[in-house]
Amino acid sequence: KLVELVDVIRTSTSSKDGVELTSNVHEGLVDVYCDVPKIIRVLMNLLTNALKFTEKGKVVLSVQASVPELGKVRGLSTRDLSSPLRRGGSFMGGDKKRLPQINKEGHSAVIASGSGNQLGMVTKWFSFSVEDTGQGMTEEQAQSAFQPYVKSEASKGGGVGLGLYISDETVRALGGKLSVKSEVGKGTTLSFTIPVMVPAEATHASTSSISISAPSNKAKGPANPSPSRRLRVLFVEDIPLNRKLGVSMLRKLGHDVTPAENGRVALEALKGALESNLSLVKKPVEDTSSTPVTPLFDMVFMDYFMPVMDGLEAVTEYRAFERDNASAMELCDIHPTRMCALTADVTLDTQQKFRAAGCEHFMAKPFSKDDISHFLNTVLGSN
Repeated sequence: KLVELVDVIRTSTSSKDGVELTSNVHEGLVDVYCDVPKIIRVLMNLLTNALKFTEKGKVVLSVQASVPELGKVRGLSTRDLSSPLRRGGSFMGGDKKRLPQINKEGHSAVIASGSGNQLGMVTKWFSFSVEDTGQGMTEEQAQSAFQPYVKSEASKGGGVGLGLYISDETVRALGGKLSVKSEVGKGTTLSFTIPVMVPAEATHASTSSISISAPSNKAKGPANPSPSRRLRVLFVEDIPLNRKLGVSMLRKLGHDVTPAENGRVALEALKGALESNLSLVKKPVEDTSSTPVTPLFDMVFMDYFMPVMDGLEAVTEYRAFERDNASAMELCDIHPTRMCALTADVTLDTQQKFRAAGCEHFMAKPFSKDDISHFLNTVLGSN
């Protein structure tokens, strides 16, 4: 999963010739059981953030087994190193009354599942870090980096300043704490340490060769299930790096993607496609000319905060345009375009605003390719 994540981001940021994206994670020998989606979202956010502020040099993703330092893990004290890991049950499920006992080497005793079967698993602490050679931060900026709605003065684009805040909250939910080390002009390192489950016999394996996978009792299906047909998707995002990443994910899932850098560009693309399809019923009877029809979009992923025109305004205007052409759309058997809002601002107020505007779906940033695949499968898979 981590290797794939780095490959996708590297492909989508090929225009940054002066920045090398590398990782210390390779196809591995050991299965590590953990909350994969949350870890992937955090690392994707940290990597894209690092690339955003790095114009020359490198960005490195590293993962290694470690013994947690006091203060590096949420609420960790000396007593916790020998007491039950309170969040152990969140990784494997099972009987929460039988949690692993952590010793000072970072291992636990063998744990049991809810049915009482011995799983032969131990808890091990893993440290993840994203290091860059970017512009760095002052001490004051570093101290406020995880506060909500705080944006760097050098930040480009229309983000709302919630990325690191959400990442920190996610890491805390995993039992860790996000930390930052930074120096102006030299770069920044963001890191966190969390507990994961490892097979007991693999605890001495090389930690640089580890693959991360999620436990599942379901029968295995395709790695990236997707709708049965190729979808035409409009992906709207003002930050170039995030836009390339989203487009790359969707294309890897086999879909036809049109990128747009703001709500105005997206609105023009949506209106143009609809007008093209309605032209047959709108043109005069005596007009026998034939013009190519632009395919309609099956799905629109719309960012919220963007320059020129934000996502909420674009959704509102396009829904009004659809209502103005409702009769012609019904005659042509054209349904309203499905839309999904993309934003780190996941407050109820924001969701209500988008739904009131006519955007029926909502996806929180950051998201992974698996998140998009699951979303499209759920929403459009049966259509």
